[in-house]
Amino acid sequence: MLQRLVGVYADPLRISRDAAQLLNRVEGNALTPLVSQSMEHPRVLSFVGTIGMTYRGVKYNIPVEIFLPPNYPTYPPICYVRPSVGMMLKENHKHVGPDGKIYMPYLHNWKSYSCNLVDLVLTMSSIFSAEPPCYAKPVPVVQGVTNILSEEDRRKEQEFQEILKESKRLEEERQQRELRILENEKKELERLQKLSIEEEKRAQQTRLKLTIKVQDHLKSYYSTIRQDIRAELINQSKLQSGRKDISEQKKTLTNTKAMLQSQISELNQHTSEISEAIQKHAAASKELKPVDVDELAKPTDARSRQILDLVVTDASLTDCLFFVDKGLFKGKLTLDDHLKQVRKLAKQQFMVRAHLMKIIQINNTLRS
Repeated sequence: MLQRLVGVYADPLRISRDAAQLLNRVEGNALTPLVSQSMEHPRVLSFVGTIGMTYRGVKYNIPVEIFLPPNYPTYPPICYVRPSVGMMLKENHKHVGPDGKIYMPYLHNWKSYSCNLVDLVLTMSSIFSAEPPCYAKPVPVVQGVTNILSEEDRRKEQEFQEILKESKRLEEERQQRELRILENEKKELERLQKLSIEEEKRAQQTRLKLTIKVQDHLKSYYSTIRQDIRAELINQSKLQSGRKDISEQKKTLTNTKAMLQSQISELNQHTSEISEAIQKHAAASKELKPVDVDELAKPTDARSRQILDLVVTDASLTDCLFFVDKGLFKGKLTLDDHLKQVRKLAKQQFMVRAHLMKIIQINNTLRS
């Protein structure tokens, strides 16, 4: 049927999927797909049949007709209640108009990505279970055997029975016509399926070749892109590392520059002070008399004189020990003479150093 409606629907795959889900469910197994003509569109896909509802514990079947407009699923289906012979629509129904058209929130809030035909049928069944949209026509009841009907009443009763028979005959003809249409559509569908088997095989082979070619191209492209991305990541890592090093070096150089500037300023200040001191010393030295060096190193008190003498003695004993070792090395002294002299000089040096330490200790004590 969808092949017969090529060009009518923009998304035939979605319609095929939704229709299959509806017809394979218990809620839609009493619906038959047809190519019908609605009031708005000349040729559309429709579902004709009954849907179940439960009213006061009893299960009923409500005849309905569901049309899928060309812009389905963007727009919702168009649904009607089609009462059969012996039934009539309920007046002032909240969800069914006088012409049988169904109005309900599910259709009003229809969303193409979340709504479908199965939920639509379930919603209609739930709404009709709460309030049936149609009921059986009242049948005239004979009140009693003894009551005598007038000639007019008999005529009306006969006309009513004829109308019922004619309605039943028309309904049977309509059902037979629908069956013939279904058989013709089934034969046409089988013929189209047989014709399309080879085309489908060729299309599958073409799709397979195209898929393999595209996969090979994508693999090659992906490999190239992956290598480029790895190279770019390596370069990015190097750039980040270099930027970090440059930032640290810049910070270090800034600190070094500030420190050097501070040191240069301090050095200039010290240079200026030293220059002034040199100039003052040069001016003062012109006025002073020459001073003997020995006079400058002359001790001022007895302890200082003792310390100077002891230091000189210690230094002379150290020199003597050096030359005694040198005489032993050159063979001018024997080992016994060397040991005697070293013992003698070491003893003297020990006493001199002990005396020196004692005097320094006394001197420090007196100063403190």
